[in-house]
Amino acid sequence: MLNIKKILLLFSTLFLGQIALAQVEKKADYTETNPEFPSGNQAMFNYLKNNLKMPKVVQEKRLKGIITVTFVVDSTGDIVNVGIKKADFKQDKIVNGLFGKRYKEVAVESDKDCEQVCIDVFKAMPKWTPGRQQGRAVRVLFTLPIRINWQ
Repeated sequence: MLNIKKILLLFSTLFLGQIALAQVEKKADYTETNPEFPSGNQAMFNYLKNNLKMPKVVQEKRLKGIITVTFVVDSTGDIVNVGIKKADFKQDKIVNGLFGKRYKEVAVESDKDCEQVCIDVFKAMPKWTPGRQQGRAVRVLFTLPIRINWQ
């Protein structure tokens, strides 16, 4: 009987310890202070503009669209868990019309090279100032759409 009590006590301690750990690592849905890229949003847009170099296939296939990138700014300001939530691409095709040649948008499959470029650029971002909730640094999930255009 004593062994069963010890086993139950050990199991409940381990179980409650995992729940507490999960609560510490949970991403915040709302923060009192949002994470911030060093020097602000304009600096982040400049960073993306300077570092997002799309593959030549974008120009060759006349691709355009939106890649929605998700990432987490962790409690130390590092960018982790970078992924692609959604990627919608269209291709400008030249068609002959009644009044001459024109472009027509046609939906196409996502380009994996473009997605990988976005992931790599986000993973290489400098540390952010972490978000804060009740005075503590917390992990915050971000979703950011990136517009791609062949022109």
